[in-house]
Amino acid sequence: MSLALVTAPAGAGKTAAVIEKICARQRAQPLARVLVIVPSNAHTLALRQRLARQPALLGVTLREFDTLYREILDTAGMTVQVLAHAARYRLLRALLRERAADGALEYFAPIATKPGLIDAVARFIADAKRARLLPETLSAIADSPRLRDLVAVYAAYQQFLHAKNLADDEGVGWLALQALETDAACFADFAYIAADGFDEFDPTQAALLQQLAARTPELDLTLTYQADRAAHARFARSVEQFPAAPRRALPTTAPPRRGVLDQIERALFEINPPRVPCDDSVQLVAAADRLSEVQTIARAAKRAILAGAAPSDIAVLFRSLEIYQPLVREVFTAYDIPFRVRGGMALNSNPLIAEIINLLALSANDFPRRETMDALRAPYFAWRDLDAAALS
Repeated sequence: MSLALVTAPAGAGKTAAVIEKICARQRAQPLARVLVIVPSNAHTLALRQRLARQPALLGVTLREFDTLYREILDTAGMTVQVLAHAARYRLLRALLRERAADGALEYFAPIATKPGLIDAVARFIADAKRARLLPETLSAIADSPRLRDLVAVYAAYQQFLHAKNLADDEGVGWLALQALETDAACFADFAYIAADGFDEFDPTQAALLQQLAARTPELDLTLTYQADRAAHARFARSVEQFPAAPRRALPTTAPPRRGVLDQIERALFEINPPRVPCDDSVQLVAAADRLSEVQTIARAAKRAILAGAAPSDIAVLFRSLEIYQPLVREVFTAYDIPFRVRGGMALNSNPLIAEIINLLALSANDFPRRETMDALRAPYFAWRDLDAAALS
């Protein structure tokens, strides 16, 4: 097997090792094709910037798994129609309503039409498919009314997809894996493949990597892992997915840190970690409210930038981005700090969209007077021949 695991702590040079391997491969074979699989668009951008600093790298392809699945299917000549997320939502809503009307739901009948249930069923099906669990497998162990309802909807969902020759996102992964299993020549033209930036792989991804390893001279998986680290215990499962793969541990070097920061990184989640004297590299700040918190962060970031730090070298982590995102956008813009939020804004945070949602809700709520007058006065709609002031 050409697959090897490259393990090291965070920041110890795993991605640098991949880049070094790419450069060495292309020095020996200037036209060799290289594939690097990354977990997100942010990783793609960061790796592309690092590769751009290397001289004359050609033929390096960066892909996330979702994109890779579709590319494999294109290479294999397989055409598949993908079920859009909105269509999947409507399909699951219809299946739940149909089973509720037929009295076939034991557990979920009272809430069969609730949006929260539809989202929960969608997550259940997605998790089951990522784990490569078929409805038949789950049906054999469904020992509660709740699980039986979920499995029954999952089975009906799969039957619909097969009847209409459709695939959802997880099904596209299954089909890509099937394409590799049935055609040994598919995707066999890469001289080097790496999967970098992951801490876990679902069963479909792991099986696909095994297939790719069988048709390329060298495939490296980089993983943040040290066997004796409590913080890395959850990553052990990823290592165990590839029991036959040789493991290459990089030297446990890391970027220089202040003593307290190094202690936090090394002792995270340890039961009784040794104590070290504190210094000013860690500060606890108490603020009156969330706005004050974000303003304090913005002032610290601004000072760092004025002192020469690059904005891309500053990270701000929040327990809940949904709560803080509007404040970050407002405060960081006011402080003239360039920023990028890892996550989209809620749709109803756009004033126009919020007004449209409110407008659509009027009929469902029997046109309450106050909300109706607010809609008529909204600046986004041109109500012809209506005088909102006169109506009020």
